[in-house]
Amino acid sequence: MRLHHKPPPRLRGGGWGWGSCILAKSLLIGEYEELAETKGSWQPLIHKKETIGAVLRTRTGVKPVYISSGHQISLPTAIEMYYTVHPNIAYQKPLALLIN
Repeated sequence: MRLHHKPPPRLRGGGWGWGSCILAKSLLIGEYEELAETKGSWQPLIHKKETIGAVLRTRTGVKPVYISSGHQISLPTAIEMYYTVHPNIAYQKPLALLIN
């Protein structure tokens, strides 16, 4: 009897073959330089001398969000995707909800 099986190819390594990124409202680790108050400004998020993400201002005068690249996506692409998919959200939402 076989207890474990491999998932179908479309589910291996990245869900449905899309790139992924992570968006959060609060900082877990890392440091960044002062961020401008205007929408679209961003700074790299650094931990142990390595860029692990970005701090991104989604709207003028609001707290920034923290974004990091995930599977099959670069940090600049993750930032661009955030604004392209839905330019007005300022909190975490699953990508599938943003596309629909």
